[in-house]
Amino acid sequence: MEEFVNLHQDMRDKWQQRRLMSKQFTAYLVTRCYEKMRRRVGHWSSEGFIYYLGQVKVENLRNAVAQTDDMYTYMGWCNLDLCKAVAENLDQIQDHIINHCPSTYAVPQLTHLVSGCKRIVADSQEPPQSNLYNESTCVEFHQLLVATLLAYGKALNELYDSRQKKAPVAGLVPLAQRIWYCASMLWRLAYSGILNHHLEVLDTNEWLRVPMYRQQHITNYQQFTVFSHQDETSHSAMEEVDDEDEEFECMTESSAIVNIAKTFRTWLHLLVSHWEALSVLSHNAARPNSSIRITFLAMQSHTGSYNVTEWELTIKRLVQDCCPLLTNSEPIDAATVIKYLWSQIATALQAQHCHSIFHRFRNSNLSWRGILHCDAALVSLVEFVDNLSAGCMPIQRVIKVMPQLRSHDINF
Repeated sequence: MEEFVNLHQDMRDKWQQRRLMSKQFTAYLVTRCYEKMRRRVGHWSSEGFIYYLGQVKVENLRNAVAQTDDMYTYMGWCNLDLCKAVAENLDQIQDHIINHCPSTYAVPQLTHLVSGCKRIVADSQEPPQSNLYNESTCVEFHQLLVATLLAYGKALNELYDSRQKKAPVAGLVPLAQRIWYCASMLWRLAYSGILNHHLEVLDTNEWLRVPMYRQQHITNYQQFTVFSHQDETSHSAMEEVDDEDEEFECMTESSAIVNIAKTFRTWLHLLVSHWEALSVLSHNAARPNSSIRITFLAMQSHTGSYNVTEWELTIKRLVQDCCPLLTNSEPIDAATVIKYLWSQIATALQAQHCHSIFHRFRNSNLSWRGILHCDAALVSLVEFVDNLSAGCMPIQRVIKVMPQLRSHDINF
């Protein structure tokens, strides 16, 4: 990454070379980050988002767009990038997306959308204020979005399964290429103005739903996406899923005060965060007098499992030290809390689709293993900043000023 930034800064005036280098680096991202990408798109919440998008009736959508007075006109480079990808690469869309769309979803026909995109690309020097999103193109745009999501998840599963079976590298290359293409298309879709308008149309007509972790719902989601879940019960898989659970919780915390379209848009942005982060970094690195510098923080890797304090004892200590109160000002009883949690654990473990967190707490003795998360490492660094050696003074100054910035609502 450091070399990538340096090269971008050296080639500020060579736009085509920088674009090619970014393309090559996204191919590298696939090889290094495909497992994280797979966990995100295969998480139950992502399957739920895809499921609800797939349940939109095309005739209802076409009629709703035909009747609306709020017409969307083309503007901005994000839409132009998407239009070029659709207009100039129909064969690749067919090979990488449509041909790998599961039987649970109708194979999209993009005749009108391709025609509209070609018109935009031909007049890109002077963008026409004609309507790109209308009753003829809205259905095809929606079908392309859903088909891309399904093909993306399927390709990631196939690469993961092939790696687990130690398949020859030559057989993995086409899978990695398919993932790269689906991710690139999804990134353009996710950041297009057309998508923003499209989601608002779906939300206005109440066709969007926030996924819910209920047994029948999970079954419906999985039957629609047909993504693989063979490794879900493994210890490592249950540890890794915590990140995706937290991401979903962060997305839905504000869903009560904002429209659901924004939640769907945030989810799509999350799926392509590797692509967008690289785009932001490369664009800023290429600016004159760019001040981007990359500093690596490394910590020693540990292997094996580590015991964690018994969770019942932790609750007793918290109650004893903090003396929490109920809403009626009555003190919270630790034994009552522990009894309630045990009942919830027992109930959850009997469900067909049990959340991974309950498997962790079915025993009093907990242990963890794996790589320490970067956020935990940074918290530890902040906590013990005064113990750093004298050679680390620059980073000490940065860390010590962070609480002052936070007090002024400046976040990182």
